[in-house]
Amino acid sequence: MTTGATTDLITTEIIRNFFMSCAQDMNATLFRSAYTPVIYEGLDCAVALLDENADVLGQAAGVPLFVGNLEVCVKLTTQAFGVDIYEPGDIFYMNDPYLQGTHLNDATIFGPIFIEGELVGFAATRAHWLDVGGKDPGVTMDSTEVYQEGVRWGPTKIVSRYQPREDLLDLLRRNSRFGYSLIGDMNAQIAACRTGEERLKAIIARFGLDAVRTTKAEIARQSAELDREAIAAIPDGSYAAEGYLDDDGVGDEPVLVNVRVEIAGDAIAVDLAGSAPATRGPVNCGIAQTISAVRMAYKLLIHPERPVDGGTFPTLTIHAPAGSIFNAQEPAACQWYFTPLGLMTDLIVKALAPAIPDTAAAAHYGDSMVVATAGRDPRRGGAPFLTIEPTTGGWGGYQDGDGQDALITTSMAPSATFRSRFGRRSTRSRSEPTDSVPTPVARVSGAAVAASSGSTASRPTPPSTSGLSARGPRPGASSAVTTRSGPTTKSAAAGPSRRSRPTTLPCGEGTSWSCKRVVAAASVIPSTAIRSSSRAT
Repeated sequence: MTTGATTDLITTEIIRNFFMSCAQDMNATLFRSAYTPVIYEGLDCAVALLDENADVLGQAAGVPLFVGNLEVCVKLTTQAFGVDIYEPGDIFYMNDPYLQGTHLNDATIFGPIFIEGELVGFAATRAHWLDVGGKDPGVTMDSTEVYQEGVRWGPTKIVSRYQPREDLLDLLRRNSRFGYSLIGDMNAQIAACRTGEERLKAIIARFGLDAVRTTKAEIARQSAELDREAIAAIPDGSYAAEGYLDDDGVGDEPVLVNVRVEIAGDAIAVDLAGSAPATRGPVNCGIAQTISAVRMAYKLLIHPERPVDGGTFPTLTIHAPAGSIFNAQEPAACQWYFTPLGLMTDLIVKALAPAIPDTAAAAHYGDSMVVATAGRDPRRGGAPFLTIEPTTGGWGGYQDGDGQDALITTSMAPSATFRSRFGRRSTRSRSEPTDSVPTPVARVSGAAVAASSGSTASRPTPPSTSGLSARGPRPGASSAVTTRSGPTTKSAAAGPSRRSRPTTLPCGEGTSWSCKRVVAAASVIPSTAIRSSSRAT
C-alpha cells in the first residue's frame, strides 16, 4: 500500500469522485441484489461510505429524506458501545425509531472497514423491509404504540468477523410474515456494505491512507467554506412559518408544525420548539430523522448541486424538544413519521422565501399516500403477498419556472412488476384535466419576522378513486377491499382553479395549481383476505 501525506487539486477531485462512485456502486449492488420491488423499483433505500469518525465521504440516496442520517446511526452505536466493539467483517443491524429516527420497517445495516488492523471507515445502508412483525401485514394504519408496529432492535451485531450469527437471523426471519424476502433484502444490504469495503480499500491502496485522509479534510474544508458563504449571504434575522396536519390518523385534532429559522452571520439554527407534543397516532418522528429532514431542506437552498460530505452543514444547529412529534420518546408510535417532516421541510423553505426568493420554491404535493395491498396468491398455493405503492405528485413552482410533475415521493414500480410478482394488473390508466380544484388539504401559513409575507402555500390532495376514498369506508363495511387513509395536511386558503400548467407567482406572493384527475381501472386475480390501505409515509 502506497503512502503519502499531501494532495493537490487534481488528486482531490479524483478522490472526491472516487468516493461518490463508490457510493453509487454500493447502491447498484443493493438494487441488483434486493428481493422486493419497494427497494429495486421504489428506491426506498440509501447508502453511504463513511470515514473512521463516521463522517460522510460519499453517499447515494434512493430517498433524499435519508440525507445525512446514516452517519448518525453509526455514531450512536459508537457512543453506546465504544469503538472497540468493531472487528473486521462485522455487520450491525438496527431499526429503533428513537435512534435512527424512522419507522421499524427501515433497516439500517452497516459494517466497519479495517486495513491492517486499523479502522479506516464504515459502509452503511438503509432499506425498507416489507414486514417486521407488526400487528398488521407490512404497515400499521392506526398504531398508538411502537410495540404494535413490529419488533424493535437496537444496534445488534448480526455478522461477526464475516460469520453470520444464525440464531439472530433465525429470530429476524421468524418475526416477519415474509421472512424469506427479509433475509434476501438483508443479504442485499450486506452485499452493498461489502462493495463499499472493497472500493474504499482500493482507493486507499492506490493513493495511500495518509493522502486519502488529507484529501478528505480538504474536501470537507471546501464544502464548509462554500456553505458558510452562502449562509452569510442571507440577511440576518428570525424567520418563521407554521402549518397543521389534519389529524394524527387516530384522532380528530389538528397537529401543529411550527418552524423558526435564525440566521446570524454564517450560522443557521432551526428551532421546532413550537410544534405539537407527540401524538397518540403514528405521526411521530425520532430526532435522527428530524435532523435528516432539516438537512434535506437545507440542501434545497444551500448548494443543492454539491454532494453531501463531512464538511456540509458546518454551522447548522437543530432544536426539537424531547417528547415532541420531532423528538419522539418511547412508546410513541412512529409508523408514518414522514407526514410532519414533509410539511416541516416546506415550512423551512417558506420561512426563508422572503429572504431568498430566487432560490425558494412553492410547496410540494405533500404526503405520498402509500397504498399497501396484502393478500394471498392462488398461483403460489395461497402464499401471502404485500405491495407497497407510494402515489406521486408534483413540486411547486419557483421564480423561473413551473414545478416538476410526478416528483414526489419515490419511483413507482412498473405495472409489469405487480402483474408478475403479485398477480395484479392495470387495464387502463390515464390523466384527464378537470375544471375542479381539489379540496385543499394543506394549511401552510407563516411570516418571516425579518421580512414578513402574506403568502399562503397550498397543497392539493389527489381526488379519490374507486375503492380509495379520502377517509375510507366505515369499519365493518362489506367489501372485498377495505381502505384507510392517513393524516393529511390542510390549508387555510385555496388557490384559484387552473386547467393549464401551474401558474407561478413570485415566492412570497402565493401560488396556484393545475389539477389532473387520475382515472384507473384495475383487476386483481381473486385472492382471499385482501386488505388495501392508504396512508401517507
